[in-house]
Amino acid sequence: MKLDSTSNWSSPQVELFLLEPRHVGPEYLDWLTDPMVNQYLESRFATHTMASICDFVNTCLIDPNTLFLGIRSKALDGRHVGNIKISPIDRKHGLGEVGILIGDRSAWGRGIASEAISIMSPVGHPNSSTFGHLKFPHLIGA
Repeated sequence: MKLDSTSNWSSPQVELFLLEPRHVGPEYLDWLTDPMVNQYLESRFATHTMASICDFVNTCLIDPNTLFLGIRSKALDGRHVGNIKISPIDRKHGLGEVGILIGDRSAWGRGIASEAISIMSPVGHPNSSTFGHLKFPHLIGA
């Protein structure tokens, strides 16, 4: 889903941003091909290229039931270290399934994933001042 701004989605440790194809670089490809990183991902069974990753990111951008964000670590100079995705968003039942990847192994063990989930938790709640219109108050772990 394409959004205007995610500048309010930050904490002392992380910043979330709308992931676009321009954010896909060689490091992202390295994450998806690293057996330690992808060992629990369904994507480990696919062959990845820069083009296939950009296609996936574009697909997420046009899907109104997917919110796909990058994660930057402030402690690691604002580097893109992973992604968090809510998909599918089921507005009828008020649910969204969360998936998270911390692909940069130097970011592991720093609480970045936990903090990203904490930022995302209130996103779709109807009382959210930022994106309450999304209407998926309950997140489910993938």
